[in-house]
Amino acid sequence: MLALLIKTGGTSVIKQRLVSIGVSMAISAIGVSSALADSSNDPFTESNGRLVVEIESEAAGGDWSAESSIFGFSGDSYRVWRGQNNFKESEAVRGNAVTYHFTITTPGNYEFRWRSRNTIGLDPTEHNDGWIRFSEGARNINGEHFLDGWTKAFMGQVAQWSWDARTVDGQSRKIRQFFAAGDYTIDISGRSNGHAVDRFALFQYDNFDFNVADFDATPESPKRSETAVTGHAQNAGSCFANVLSIPASQSVHVSNDSVVNQGNSLLVNDLRTLLKFNYPDDVTGSASLTLASQQSDVNLSVYLGSHDNWDSNTAASDMPVAQTHLADLTANNAENQFFDLSIDASVLNSGTRTLLLTSPSASDNTLHGAGTRLEPRLNINVTTDYCNSYNLQRTGTGDPSTNVDEAEVDETPAENPDESMPATGSETGTDTNTGTSTETENPSGENTDTSSQQIDETSDTSRTSEEIKVSSSGGSISLISLLLLGVAGFGFRTREKQLR
Repeated sequence: MLALLIKTGGTSVIKQRLVSIGVSMAISAIGVSSALADSSNDPFTESNGRLVVEIESEAAGGDWSAESSIFGFSGDSYRVWRGQNNFKESEAVRGNAVTYHFTITTPGNYEFRWRSRNTIGLDPTEHNDGWIRFSEGARNINGEHFLDGWTKAFMGQVAQWSWDARTVDGQSRKIRQFFAAGDYTIDISGRSNGHAVDRFALFQYDNFDFNVADFDATPESPKRSETAVTGHAQNAGSCFANVLSIPASQSVHVSNDSVVNQGNSLLVNDLRTLLKFNYPDDVTGSASLTLASQQSDVNLSVYLGSHDNWDSNTAASDMPVAQTHLADLTANNAENQFFDLSIDASVLNSGTRTLLLTSPSASDNTLHGAGTRLEPRLNINVTTDYCNSYNLQRTGTGDPSTNVDEAEVDETPAENPDESMPATGSETGTDTNTGTSTETENPSGENTDTSSQQIDETSDTSRTSEEIKVSSSGGSISLISLLLLGVAGFGFRTREKQLR
């Protein structure tokens, strides 16, 4: 990315960052990347071996609940499965599956993880999982767990957001697939009541050491229509690489007698445009206001607002007015470029702060608005300790710089293998999958199942517990199973003799 330094009148310094943009791209294609838009015709696009998608970016129905009461989520909200438990694979169709379309541009081996948590109780093996399914074209990898249709994905922490996603109870196998370049889908379906999902990621695990803070800070991947525009370097509300990036919590345009909420476009003229930011406590580092223009020429000034007690319902006459001059911005050929305006951090005390934008030339300036890939941001330089403390409070995952693998908890296999028959004293409907298959792919690409004999929990509920699924490659058989088979064989031979 090319950086230019521009000095303007006054003491403020403006850094202009050019972003790559297609010449023919329409402004309307640069809007909000989530906004519940269907991705079937505009898929999310992987870049440099990484794909990140906010869970609320696709519309969901049925018993999926969009919520925001638990602190620390990314984006606009997170989703919680509030429907019935769907523990059997055959029941995944009841989970109101949501389909996300994505494009892989960098072929290779990818790992799936999601940022999720349980919202009920403190048992790490309950309310902690969902179903996922990749479309045809995704291929299994030698030495990794074999995926075929719906796959249970669980995490093993409590009371915190976790980037943990494993499968196979008792083994915690990673969820990995090979993707060639092309278009794919992933379906996410509800399994355990109370399981919340915030965002998910696919990444080339050979090229990334998974880092919680890094993936928390990674912005959502662009849609195909947005790939010509480079957005912010980090996710809104994240603290990474000693930078805290704060989006505007509200933006309005104030005329003489009205207040208008600003959407994807932010109008700045000789009247007042207000941006409200929640400035954190105990921050002493330098700060900059990052803006991006939707037009070629831009000319505006930035002031500290006279007060912060306002919202979109406040009368125009009671809205803040310009108080302390902070910065000026004058530039040509500025369309879809970032500008970093240095701000005197000493005037930005903790709490809600209002920045006022106006144009001294009385000309109309159109900026990219809140919620877009080029939205206004207040970026603050902080210490490493501050970032760690901030992320700890936001996610509850301990030291956010650690690899999540170092602290993960396996989902403990339950003693009772039949989910429809809870063990004594357990909650009805408790998740008790006990499958421990270890599956590999042979060099010819055909799957070889080396699983031990197990009860087929994915079958219809009409099956009895005596019906046993034996793997094609044989394997060890429990003593009870041997006795059952022996008795059955003896009965068959006796009946055969009688027929003779």
